[in-house]
Amino acid sequence: MRTLCLVIFCILGVSCLDQPPCLDSQNNRIEISFKSIDDNTDKTITVDSVYVSNPLFIVEKNIDIAGTEIPLYPDMNEVLIIIESASLQDSIKLQYEARPKLYSRECDVEMIFNEFSLEYTTADSIRLNLELIPPQIEIVF
Repeated sequence: MRTLCLVIFCILGVSCLDQPPCLDSQNNRIEISFKSIDDNTDKTITVDSVYVSNPLFIVEKNIDIAGTEIPLYPDMNEVLIIIESASLQDSIKLQYEARPKLYSRECDVEMIFNEFSLEYTTADSIRLNLELIPPQIEIVF
C-alpha cells in the first residue's frame, strides 16, 4: 500500500513539471546598456539622470552605470526614455503592446509585452534587440 501511495505521489509531482511559472519577471522591462564605439565593450558613464516620461519618474540619478532597466506598464502602449549625462543626451521612444495571457486558474492572468517598435530616437548609434526577453537597447558612443 505504501508503495502504491508513493508511486501515485511521484506521478502527480512529475505531472506538474510541465506547467509554466505563474510570473515571468523578465517580461516587464527593457534593458539599456552603453557600449564603446571602438571595441563594442561595455562602457560606464556618469549619468545626471535616466528618466521615463509618462508616467514621469527617475530611474537613475547622479550615478556611474553601464546600463539600466526600464519598467513597462500594462496600461500604456509607449515609453519615452531620456538619458542625460555630460557625454550624451538622448531620448528613445518605443511603442509596444500589452496583452493579457491566462496561464491557468492558479496563475491567473499575466501581461505579455510584445510588438516592440522604435518610434524615434535622438541617439547617434543605437542597436535594438527587441525580440529578446527582456528587450535590449544598446547605445553606442
